[in-house]
Amino acid sequence: MHTSPLNFKMLKLSIFCLSLACILCSCRSPEERYFSRSFDGPDETLPSSVDRELGTNGIRLPSDSLSQEELSDLFVQGSFLYYQGSPGHQLVLEEGLGLAPTSALLHRELGVAYLKRGFADQFPRYYGRAAELDPVTWLGWRAYLYLYFYRDYQRAIDDCNALDPLPPNFVDHPQSTSIDNMRGLAHHQLGEYAVARSYIDLHMDFERSSGDPQYIEKTSYLLSAVNYIALGKLDDALIELDIAVSWSAKWAELHYYRASVLFELGRYAEARESLNL
Repeated sequence: MHTSPLNFKMLKLSIFCLSLACILCSCRSPEERYFSRSFDGPDETLPSSVDRELGTNGIRLPSDSLSQEELSDLFVQGSFLYYQGSPGHQLVLEEGLGLAPTSALLHRELGVAYLKRGFADQFPRYYGRAAELDPVTWLGWRAYLYLYFYRDYQRAIDDCNALDPLPPNFVDHPQSTSIDNMRGLAHHQLGEYAVARSYIDLHMDFERSSGDPQYIEKTSYLLSAVNYIALGKLDDALIELDIAVSWSAKWAELHYYRASVLFELGRYAEARESLNL
C-alpha cells in the first residue's frame, strides 16, 4: 500500500507527540503522581521513611508520625495539582480532613472554591470552621470576604471586633487591609457615618505616622473624603482629595469626587477643570 509523503509526515508527528507525552508523564515527581492519579486506579504510595497505612478511601496515606500541620501542608500542596474547585481538588482536601480534622488551613482551602463560585451556603461552613479553629489567622480574612465579596457589612464588623483584642496592642491587617479601615467602610455603608469617622481617623492617623502621604492607599483618602461629604464637611473632604490627587493624578474617581465637592462649594470653574482632566 502506497503512503503519501504528507501522511507519512503526519504519522511521524503523531509518534513524536505520543513519545513526548510519555516522557513528560514519567518525569513527574512521586508526589505529583500520587496526588494526580485516578482515585479509582491502583494504589501508589509516596516515598518516605515513615510507615504507611490505608486511608478511608483505600489510598495509602502518611501515618500518625506526621503532625496535623504537616498533613495539612501535604494535602494542600497536592490539591494544587488540580484546578481549584474541581472534583479532584476538593476530594484531595476532603481526604486530608479525614486525617487532620482540626486543620484550619484545610477547612479554609475547601471554603475558597465555594466562595469564588458564589456558593454562599457552603463558604461559611468551611471558612467559618477555619475561623473557629484559628481565629487569629482567619477571622480577619473572613471579615474581608464578608465586606468585599458579599457586602455583608454587619458580619464584617462583628468579625473585626472579635479579632481586634486577640493580638493585643496590634492593628491587624488581613489581606494587607487594616481592620480599622474595614470597619470604617462597613459602618459608612450602613449609614453610620459618625461611627465610621472614628475608625477612619484611627486608620488615617496610624498611616500618617509613616511621615509619607504617598504611603497611604488612595482608596483610604477616597473613603475619608466620601465620609466627610456624608457628614457635610466639604472643606475637609477637599483637603483629602487634593492630597490624593497630588500624587495619583490619573485616577478618575478622585477627580469626580473633587469636582462634586468644588461644585457644592460654588467653585464651578474649578469643578469643570477637575472634570475635564
